[in-house]
Amino acid sequence: MTATKPPGPSETEYPPTYTQSHIAQTRPLMAQRQALPIVQRLSSSEKTTQTPFYWPFGKRKIAQAAETLIYGGLASPGELPLLPLIFKWMQTPDHVACGAGNQGLTIVQYLGSRLDLGSRAMANPGVLFVLLDDLTARTSLLAAPPGMTTFTASFELEFKRQEPVERFVVLDAWVTGVEGRKVFVEASAVDAESGEAIVQGKALFVAVQAKK
Repeated sequence: MTATKPPGPSETEYPPTYTQSHIAQTRPLMAQRQALPIVQRLSSSEKTTQTPFYWPFGKRKIAQAAETLIYGGLASPGELPLLPLIFKWMQTPDHVACGAGNQGLTIVQYLGSRLDLGSRAMANPGVLFVLLDDLTARTSLLAAPPGMTTFTASFELEFKRQEPVERFVVLDAWVTGVEGRKVFVEASAVDAESGEAIVQGKALFVAVQAKK
């Protein structure tokens, strides 16, 4: 019998904040995420390609990821237990209504029980803000000039509904325009199973020379 490779990155591709016990605890969640219909479609689609969580910063940045909020402060089994599953668009995927030809990214993430607002068991909107800020920033780099990085100049979100914790969410972001050093990005988040809209947003990024 051939052993099945567990979903997710190899042990050497985790930031230091992800301990062995943390990784072991989250294996079942990884398998659940991999079984989601949206993940199955994205994984088999010719319109998307899966990319490591550290894209576009390079594998050498894995250790530094522990210093960030998403992969450091919020990286726990009860908060953001999984590394994001990231798909880069070759063409606009079928589940996104933003027109053909856009450059973009899709992330599938899990919201842990400790990210709630209290007794209501609803996810804190600030967490979705952080996740979408990270995603739109990555997306802006798809259109940034070579050798340049970007910073957030403005970011606006409109929430459609509250999302319960202990749910998978699908976050999409795509480039809508480039004007000189300005990169315009739009984004959305939906429940991974029901497809119900959670939040929509738009952001402006400005390209600057990357530090060497």
